Amino acid sequence: PTETATATPTITPSPTVIVAQVGYAYGLNVRAAPSAEATLVGYVPAGTQLILTGPAMPDEDGRLWQPIQLPDESLTGWVLAEYLTTP
Repeated sequence: PTETATATPTITPSPTVIVAQVGYAYGLNVRAAPSAEATLVGYVPAGTQLILTGPAMPDEDGRLWQPIQLPDESLTGWVLAEYLTTP
């Protein structure tokens, strides 16, 4: 009998999704850029789960802004990192 080589399936790892939650009781404004003066693009209420899409960046006052998106990708932007909690 002749042996037939079979391909070994390769597993491509999925990117790690980092999730945080709005921990501020009044919710958060979502901005177009990492600044309180940037255009307001939306609002997320307290308890909303968010996907962190990159590293936090400081503004001119030294406050850290986190780029986020909603899990359904309906809203993306920047929120103040100090008001986020991680599970």
